[in-house]
Formats: sequence, C-alpha cells, structure tokens
Amino acid sequence: MALAAIPLLSTILEALLRVHEFQIFEQLVALVAHSDLVAREQRELLATVYYRRGFHTSAAAEWIAVCEQAPDVRALVGLARVAQAQGFAEDAAVFAGEALRMDPKCGAARSVLARATDVDPGEGDADPAAAAQVATQGVR
Repeated sequence: MALAAIPLLSTILEALLRVHEFQIFEQLVALVAHSDLVAREQRELLATVYYRRGFHTSAAAEWIAVCEQAPDVRALVGLARVAQAQGFAEDAAVFAGEALRMDPKCGAARSVLARATDVDPGEGDADPAAAAQVATQGVR
C-alpha cells in the first residue's frame, strides 16, 4: 500500500473502532502491516488510532513495543497521555519527564507533565532535568 493512502486508512480504522466493527478493523490492520510504512510508524499509527478511540490498553501496547526497540519522544508522550487518561498521574509524569530528557523543548511532554504535577506549562524555561526529577518523586 502506498504511503499516500495511509491518512485515509487511518480515518477508516478510527471510524470502524467508533462503531465497534472489530472484525473489519482487524482485516484492515493487516493492510497497515503490508504498507510502505516502517514498522515503528505502523505502531505509531495504530497507537494513535487506538488512543483517539479510547482503547488505551491497545495504544499503550503499541507504544511500549516502540520503546522496547528504541524509545523516542513520541512514544513516551503517547504513554504519558495514556497514563494520564487512565488516571495514573504519577506514571504520566514519569513518561513525560523521560520525554523531556530526550527533548527539553517538547511542548506535548511539558503539557502532560504540567497537568500531572499541577505546574504551569508556561514555565518553559524550567530545567527539564528538574521536571523529570519532579516526575520521579511522585505527584499528589
């Protein structure tokens, strides 16, 4: 499958999850596996679709698989968002802190960390190492 078709496939996958057409969804997931996307991007696509439709466990599984190969900022932010959506503020802070260690300017990670620790995300000049330390010390 050509890369140009991926956005349309992503939209269709989300729609199928929204209406709980899991059998057709699984059939189309096979198209993702046979697409021109590299494996890491395939997992990111599926994780994003799962997350947007509220299938947080499936989204986390995809982002964890990415991190097992080579953790990166997008996967860590994805895990932070999943943790936050499930009410695990401390875990969200840890993942966001790790993302900030990799990219101190990551706005998405700063935003998740701010919500998890009740810190103003506008405090962008704060040291990311300090933000990560706050994350690992626990939150209220």
